[in-house]
Amino acid sequence: MAMTEVARLVVLAGPSAVGKTHLVRQMRRGEPPALAEQLGLQPPFVVSSARDLKRLSQSAIETLVVHYDFLDQRQGLAKFQHLDGWFEHSSTIDIITMHVPCDVLADRMAHRVVRSRNRWRREPSWALIRRIFRQAKKCRFYRQDARVSALYEEWYTFLSQRDISSKWELQSGSIECTRTAV
Repeated sequence: MAMTEVARLVVLAGPSAVGKTHLVRQMRRGEPPALAEQLGLQPPFVVSSARDLKRLSQSAIETLVVHYDFLDQRQGLAKFQHLDGWFEHSSTIDIITMHVPCDVLADRMAHRVVRSRNRWRREPSWALIRRIFRQAKKCRFYRQDARVSALYEEWYTFLSQRDISSKWELQSGSIECTRTAV
């Protein structure tokens, strides 16, 4: 099967619980307008998680926003390289890396663990048990600032070795992105 050609690939990246899903929902509604205008990103656009990219059936997409959890994608030295195929088939590549403090990430993930446990009490399943263990593991990871910083460094090193059109950073609670050097 041929890979989808993408005119503009926007990778919205960060670890679990950083706010990627929340931001995608806002952008689909045209909110916050200042951020959407700053990024030049207006609906309609196709949104996909990194896991679901292989399921895209269109031969061409004008704007593809990829919800990329780079903590879930960690796989040794080749952890981010599966993005290379998408980079090769995209005319323009914009990266938005989201940041929040480690304690906020840990608190958000702990809240997810509680929600999953409550759901498991109502609907017990092995899938929920696995999710709870993954979420608890991420919560412990987020309590180690040095490891989280190293994860971001690995991400930025990967990006520095690729031909990226623009790189942006979005800090916790901000509605403004900061463009970083390409």
